[in-house]
Order: sequence, then structure tokens, then C-alpha cells
Amino acid sequence: MPTIEVPGATLFYRDDSQADGPVPERTAVLLHSLFFDGSMFDPLRTALGTNTRFLCPDLRGQGRSRPTLLPPEMDRLCSDTVALIEAVGGGRVDLVGSSLGGYVALRIAARRPDLVETCALLGCTAEAERRPEVFAALERRLRDHGAASSVAELTYTMFGDEFLADPARAAARGHWEHRFAGLDSTVADALREVSRRPGVVGELARIRVPLLLLAGGQDHAKRPSDLRAVADRVPGSRLVVLPGAGHTPVVEEPATVAAELDRWWRRPVRPTADDGRRDAESAESETASTAAPPRRDSRPQDLLPPDLAAPPIRGSEARSVVSAARDQATTPTPPGPEQPPGVAPVSPADRALVGNRCTDCGRRFFPGRRLCFGCGGLALEEVLLPREGTLYSYTRVHVSSAPPPYTLGYVDLAEDVRVLARIEGPPDRLRSELPVRLCVTEDGDWSFAPIESGGDEHA
Repeated sequence: MPTIEVPGATLFYRDDSQADGPVPERTAVLLHSLFFDGSMFDPLRTALGTNTRFLCPDLRGQGRSRPTLLPPEMDRLCSDTVALIEAVGGGRVDLVGSSLGGYVALRIAARRPDLVETCALLGCTAEAERRPEVFAALERRLRDHGAASSVAELTYTMFGDEFLADPARAAARGHWEHRFAGLDSTVADALREVSRRPGVVGELARIRVPLLLLAGGQDHAKRPSDLRAVADRVPGSRLVVLPGAGHTPVVEEPATVAAELDRWWRRPVRPTADDGRRDAESAESETASTAAPPRRDSRPQDLLPPDLAAPPIRGSEARSVVSAARDQATTPTPPGPEQPPGVAPVSPADRALVGNRCTDCGRRFFPGRRLCFGCGGLALEEVLLPREGTLYSYTRVHVSSAPPPYTLGYVDLAEDVRVLARIEGPPDRLRSELPVRLCVTEDGDWSFAPIESGGDEHA
């Protein structure tokens, strides 16, 4: 693996260019999330094909870019990345940043537009951290007990409910659980700098490149509205919500992210902030259901890192915590005509869903969990959740074990709880932000229906 020397550290990076290979169409710099390294992009690189030169650094203080003599401050990470771009001499690059990498990419786009052709951001915001106390508590646990004691919390934070519950992706989950457990306690230094980062909202007006913003609909750390706030301030930007992804779509849905990037890179017009206008497709957000299909060479079996079969953490207390947490973290299957009653936590007598609430920080969850991923507390009590909410997003299912077609969607209840459920009513009458109400049968099957359609009635 090649390296470059930067002040106080040796920066490792992956470069898949070949001296005797074809000239790539572009150079993409992929910047990883906190708790990961550049290898998190391996599935994405496979999905995107071979006509791009990928540079994937391990950011200072993480992966193989350790140790560091200077703190991994946000501005220093930006300087490191700029040094890499200038060292390889590839001209203007396409930046892709996930979470921590997104914070870095956003700053480079604002401060060094001469180096950036396009910029894609996932799971980040231009604002300062709104809940630094949560980061401070996790930082203490990482320093005092190591990362193995916080694997469940890290896994829940970085991934969405569908990824955590999908048996087909168990190998990918196990791979990253193993990697999280092996993190050095010095990763707390990077966490501290992320939590202390200053906001850069005032710098957004300086950006002269189009932004592609990808938000996970199941992101437990950031909301799509965080990225929408960036899109609204940078002309030419496009926000895409991936309903089935969490905080790390490049790991959870690499083929979908690859399709969006390919579509963005190949679009015929690349507007800039100098246009004083936004292109038509940036006027409103989209869901990934409209994305172009992945390339033909993006086979699912090729989208996993080569070392995915890393051995499980045997005999570790962290493994038992992860397993217990996942038992409670599965996404409820939407009730269907052939589904046995009582599969979801619901109280037919109260006609309400049963979640739980952390008695320490007050955060609520559905389905119920044994560990609070907000503060790490273990004292949780059962609570009845509100019966009314708003429809966040939805899709029409045509292939399923339950008789199709039917509508599946996410409903936002009060107290920051998002529920995956079947949605009743004519599809052409559904829309985002539509008020809905819980429907519960006497057998315990449940769904949501538009309030004007008679939700909260016994089916």
C-alpha cells in the first residue's frame, strides 16, 4: 500500500491505478466514516467498475494511518487529503465522503474548489454536533473499556434496521462487528474531534461544485433533513433518500450507491453555483427507487470485502451483547393475511404498539431493545407508543411471500420513533408527510392507514 508523509503522520492509501492499464475516465477520492477505514469502499469500487481511478486513504489516526503525533482535527484531515490529491497529480477529482469523510469532503469543496470536479456526501451535516454529550459518553467508554465493550452501540449507530435484521447480510455484519471490536482505544481521539468540529454553514456559499447528497432513511445518527439543509444552500445539488439504508449506505447498499454515483458523474450538465439557479432535478428530493440500475458487472456476490469471512469474536462478552441487542433490533415484518398473529410487539387491548423507553435519557425505541443506544443505559421500561404519526416514505411491493401487491412504508411517530409497517389505502392517495393512524385487529395484526380513511378502526 502506498503512503505519503504529512505533518505528524504517515498516511496510507489505496490506489488501484495500473501503469499499463487503460486511462481512467476520472479519479475519485473516497473518504471513510469514523470507526472504518478505506476498505469500507471495496464493495462500492467493485460495483462501479474499472474505468475510475480510486484513491482511498485511511484518515489520520485510523486504519493503517496510525499512530499520529498530532490530533486528528477536522482541518488537519482536510490538509492531509489535499496533500494526497496534489501528490498524485490527477487534476480535479470526484470526492465521495461518508460521515466523517463527508465532513472532510464538504470542507475541501468549499475551500479548494480548484481540486474538485464533483462532491458526494453521505450521513453528514454542515452544522456543529447537536448532541456532544452522547459523543462524550461514548468517548469515555472507548477509553476506559475499549471498543469491544461498545460493539453493539457502534453497530446500531452505523447501520439501519434492515441491514441489522437481514439474514442474507449476516456475513457483512459479522465482518464489521469483528473490525469494531478490534479498534484501538485511540479511536476515541478521532471521535472527540468529530464531536468538537465547528459548523461550516457559512462556508457553503463558497462551494462551486455540484453536490450529490445521499441520506439513509433508517439513519440512527443523522436525519435526511440534515443533508437537505446543505442541498438547499448549494445550487445544483441533488438529495436522494435511500429508504432501506442507515448511516453507512456504502456498506449496506453499495450497488444502489454505485448507481447513484454513476448517474451523477455521467449527467450531461454540471451546474455550478455561478449559474445562480438550481437544475430541475434538484428542486425536490428523490428516493432510490428512481435510481438507475447498477452496472451489469455489479454482481451481489462480488460486493463483499475479500476478508469478509473474518472469524467471529468467540468467547467475548461483546459478542453476547451484540447478539442480545440484535435479538431486539430486528425490523418487524409488516402483517399480512397469511401472517400468524402476535409477531409484532402490539397491545390489541390498547390498540397501540409497545416499545420501550430508557429511564436514564428518555429515548424511545421500537421494537423494544435491551440496551439504550443513546446513552448506553440498561434500564428500559415498556411504553405504549402514539397511535398517530406521519408517513415518511413508502414503496409498492409486487414480489413477496405475503400476497402482493401491498404498500410498505416508514411512519414517523412522536418521540423520534420510526416504524416500518404495511400502509393501507389506495397508493395514488399516499404522499410523504401524510397523517396516518394505527389499525390493530383483534388477532394483533397491525398496519397504518390515512386518518381520513378510518385508521384506528378494527380491521
